[in-house]
Amino acid sequence: AKTYNEMCCLDRKACYSDVCWERAGMLLYSRNEVDDSCHNFYHTMCYGWGKMKETLGLIENPETQLKLDLHAALSRTSYVPLTLTHKTLPDQMVTQKVSMAYKACRRDTSDDIWKREVTRTLLEHGISNWPRKRTEVDNVKKSLGQLLQETGLKPLLDYAVVKESSFPSEYRLQLEHKDYTFIRIAEMDSDCEDVEFTKVNPYTRYLMLCITTLRPFLSVVEAFDIAIEILKVEIEVAKIASSIVTETIGDIRIQDFEELFGDFPLLKIMEKDIPHHVIKLYKNFKILVKDEETVAYLIHYMSTLDERILENYLGWQIISNLAQFSGDKVHKAFVDMFRRDSDTEVTYTARPELCLDFLAGESGIMRPAVEYVYLQSYFNASAKTEVTDIIKALNQTFIQTIHSFSWMDKDTKDAILEKIKHLRYHVGFWDKMLDEKYINTLYQDLPSFHNQATFIEISQMVAQNNFFHDLRKILTEIQVERASIDPLQVVMFYDATQTAIVMPAAFIRGMNYQYGLPDAANFGTLGMHIAKSLATIFGPEGTRDFENQGEATDSKESNELGHDFQPSQEPNLDQDQSSTPSQEPNLDQNQSSTPSQEPYLDHDQSSTPSNNYPNKYPDKLNPEEYRPKSKNMHFGSHSSLWSDTTKQEFLKHSSCLQQHFSGADAQDFVESNETDEFM
Repeated sequence: AKTYNEMCCLDRKACYSDVCWERAGMLLYSRNEVDDSCHNFYHTMCYGWGKMKETLGLIENPETQLKLDLHAALSRTSYVPLTLTHKTLPDQMVTQKVSMAYKACRRDTSDDIWKREVTRTLLEHGISNWPRKRTEVDNVKKSLGQLLQETGLKPLLDYAVVKESSFPSEYRLQLEHKDYTFIRIAEMDSDCEDVEFTKVNPYTRYLMLCITTLRPFLSVVEAFDIAIEILKVEIEVAKIASSIVTETIGDIRIQDFEELFGDFPLLKIMEKDIPHHVIKLYKNFKILVKDEETVAYLIHYMSTLDERILENYLGWQIISNLAQFSGDKVHKAFVDMFRRDSDTEVTYTARPELCLDFLAGESGIMRPAVEYVYLQSYFNASAKTEVTDIIKALNQTFIQTIHSFSWMDKDTKDAILEKIKHLRYHVGFWDKMLDEKYINTLYQDLPSFHNQATFIEISQMVAQNNFFHDLRKILTEIQVERASIDPLQVVMFYDATQTAIVMPAAFIRGMNYQYGLPDAANFGTLGMHIAKSLATIFGPEGTRDFENQGEATDSKESNELGHDFQPSQEPNLDQDQSSTPSQEPNLDQNQSSTPSQEPYLDHDQSSTPSNNYPNKYPDKLNPEEYRPKSKNMHFGSHSSLWSDTTKQEFLKHSSCLQQHFSGADAQDFVESNETDEFM
């Protein structure tokens, strides 16, 4: 890419449009080898793009297509970069901010930048010359409360904004234990009750590397002693947090909390994290405390520590996750902590892909903004309308086809048509995703970025913005709703809990859909995918992939389903509008479902992370993580849609095709895995 980038390839005669140039840049980003001349390379990109997509495997691997699309969209610049000489900064659009964040992430990969940003971060929290060695004793001793007034509460406890159990539309502020992720990883490798230091070797190496990078003149012995002091404290507080037998939630005023813990200055500490313009805190403000007894034990233990050790520990809690945003030695040491003994080698993620994960992954810090940019670039509201119109025609054709089956008995037809009446289609994206006003409210506390701003600095500002966005829910009653679709998902699927076929924007684009072409150009591709889903849902075997189809749900689940899936009253209209029943598809335009949980957008961006800088390598932590079972269909088992008579008639009248296709008799064919292919 360095050889064939735009600066080197000045000859653009082969490319007569920016689209070709963009495609060429996308190919370079994919890190494939380029052996031809610059001119021939771009010529190939202009005139052989279809073949090139096949060569790259983009058609077979929609994830790659999505990454290339996101890279191209976030790399565009539509404004003049800002400099520190500006006295006032003009307003920046969210699209500009997320683009700057992506570029800063790709640019800032040196340990020198990491060192500078870590030092700045510690100074902002009142900690200088970190870590202090034993001979460096401050003449003015500070208590735990005094230190936390400078650092804030987050190095000790996590904030969470949680729903009030009795009022699902109301939110409360809760204090809870930290996760102590790295110690938990070590515990997974240990059969002992107490964590062995030999099990935290990767973590110890990472900690010592950070210490020696920040203070290169410390001796190895001094660095090791400091690391052991910090580890001893972290292991102890992790043990305190894991000693919970029964989880309790207490409701307490800030004033009562302070008195309970010996005049612990909680209000002043929280005001360091929560400014008045977000929430005005006061002595009688009520908060929730998770497991009060262990929180009390934690505060008591921390209060007994030597001031130097305590400051070193708090400083480490502030900076320990920042290496994931770097790109040199400290970043590799950070990734190595997540290795298991069975890992023969570690593949370090390429920087562009890693940056996309930071911004747009499942826990991406700016995922809503990235989705907004993606939809603006590749699948807007007009494209959604076009696909919706095609689906209407396809669905009506399917209904007419069912009516024409003379071999299908009336009961089977009625069962299928009844189910079609309740079938919904979620197309592309939740409508709010392209509402600029809504997107701006998600980032209202995010200041304008200078082009010199580092990615660590940007990520800290975004994390603070997301935290403030969560806090604002406490002051206002939030309308509880659920977004029914993730636009960056690359597969179409059937959602049994909503009786809906879900077609995300990234999936539709990945199957070569192009907005603006005549309907016939996109009709066939969409038709094949939808027809396959309909055959799976309504065919003789139903959706065999869903487990426990015939079992009953519990009473709560049944009530939810009964409330959620009332018959569609009008195609293309909201469910709550009254009209006569129709067999047309329920094309959910607003995609705002029943009040069962938070919007997808809000949930991903602002479900307050227990850490200001969420860890991006969670897959190694909980290999046995519980996954909830699929909810049952509102109409019970799909196989009951076809009566035995209809099955036999279907097989009898298609016997010649069966014999040619599989050579099996009727009964064997019904039970075989070839049924879907035959359908």
